[in-house]
Amino acid sequence: MAGVIARGQFFNATRTTAQDLVTEFTPERAAALRVSIILDAAGAADATLICRITDENGTTVTGIFNDATALTRGNAYTFVIGCHPDYTYGFRVGTNTTVAYFQVDEVVGRVI
Repeated sequence: MAGVIARGQFFNATRTTAQDLVTEFTPERAAALRVSIILDAAGAADATLICRITDENGTTVTGIFNDATALTRGNAYTFVIGCHPDYTYGFRVGTNTTVAYFQVDEVVGRVI
């Protein structure tokens, strides 16, 4: 079954490094996550996008998108990573900034 499940989104909100961009979630099946973000062009700073993946035992690993290079304010970025229902996924920014747009979708099948 192919399709897209919206996992979270928001529009034009200030986020600190301690705030999740969306509530942590567990995907329904092995699939892909499509993550899109635009930092406000007039926002406080460029920022990295961080993904936290936690297993059922509570062990968490962290990865930084874009080769750990800060995302430039005003530019649009989309990233795709694999996901699995044994893990939960969460996203944050690495610097206090204004996020103009953020969306994460669980993509099943060939519809990326």
